[in-house]
Amino acid sequence: LASQTIYTPCDVVTQRVMVASGSGGAAAADASAAHVVRDIWSTSGWSGFYRGFGVTLIAYLPGGSVWWAAYGGARSAASGQQLMPDLAELALAATWASLWTVAVTSPLDVLKTRVQLAPSRVAPPVLTIGRELLRSEGFAGLYRGFLPRWSQASIFSGSVISLYEHLKRICKK
Repeated sequence: LASQTIYTPCDVVTQRVMVASGSGGAAAADASAAHVVRDIWSTSGWSGFYRGFGVTLIAYLPGGSVWWAAYGGARSAASGQQLMPDLAELALAATWASLWTVAVTSPLDVLKTRVQLAPSRVAPPVLTIGRELLRSEGFAGLYRGFLPRWSQASIFSGSVISLYEHLKRICKK
């Protein structure tokens, strides 16, 4: 919860900069983070930086539970089989855990991003955005950006869990 109070404003600014940068024309010229921060502040005040905060919490809080459950299951299934080196086993378990985490959280992440980028001064309700998304893009719209997100999550979690497991072994000695 505490980390989201820092993460959400950064995410809102980042999303706006990315969208403005890719649009070309005058919007791209005003795509600096400083300009986006001033624009959010002048149009929405503090609340503009926390647009999508609720759906962000709903999307990311269960992610850790899903990740650790899937990781633990993958590690248990592979333990004692000596099919691959330990580092490869960790990477495979982290990738498996990331797959399930992203599968569970992607629909909410897509909705969060749509809330954050909605052009209106006041964020539209998440359910309204969800219904519109399903109507216009179908179920697949909820998984837009799945592969890049899974790739990023796999690389990050594989790196972190490898360090974690290594430090855990050192501390047990």
